[in-house]
Amino acid sequence: MMGLQNRESRMVASNHMFECAVAANVPMKKELAIESAIGYAPFTINPQVEQAYAEFLTASGSAPRFLHEWAQPYLTWRWKMRNTYEQLQQVRDAIGDHRNLMREANQLFIRDATFINDDPEKSIAYFSVGQEDSEKYKKMMGGGVFDPEAPKILDLVQKNAPQLSHSLGWFFDQFVHDSYAGFSKSRREPTGYWRYRKGFEGDKVPLISRNGPENKRLIG
Repeated sequence: MMGLQNRESRMVASNHMFECAVAANVPMKKELAIESAIGYAPFTINPQVEQAYAEFLTASGSAPRFLHEWAQPYLTWRWKMRNTYEQLQQVRDAIGDHRNLMREANQLFIRDATFINDDPEKSIAYFSVGQEDSEKYKKMMGGGVFDPEAPKILDLVQKNAPQLSHSLGWFFDQFVHDSYAGFSKSRREPTGYWRYRKGFEGDKVPLISRNGPENKRLIG
């Protein structure tokens, strides 16, 4: 059975984790996961996903990099598509409330960018990617505003974004799930899209992967 679930890009990660487990001598077999009654094989990947992921790696390169460097092309693509968002295949395929949530999330994506640009306290001169001042971070989050790196991310998207290949845009549209829109029905994250994932090293201080070479640790 090659259903919609097998067409999800997460299947690539599932297979990779399985291969890592086997390499670590974990006694696992893909055959044991097959549900014969319904013909469901959870590790089977749709060929379209495999081809799209291979093209994604070709366009992106597979060299190690900071987590934000992997995330930035997606935000760049979303910004380029913001005014034609409803024409994307993923939006047209969405049903009922899901489509409305995606529309609302895109409007928030645009509105937050305007807010970041207009507010001088959130200018690039005031914040920088990689800031690890925990007290300032907690103060900002307590105020219900954006993460410190938000202005820098927006600047990269608006002024310094490289041209994205067609294969990257197609991969994002077809196979990358907008989790912010997906979770917004039950829980809204106040900082929105304009942030990077945070890492922690045994304490409550958030670490943001930097743009510069001084942070050697890859987060994520």
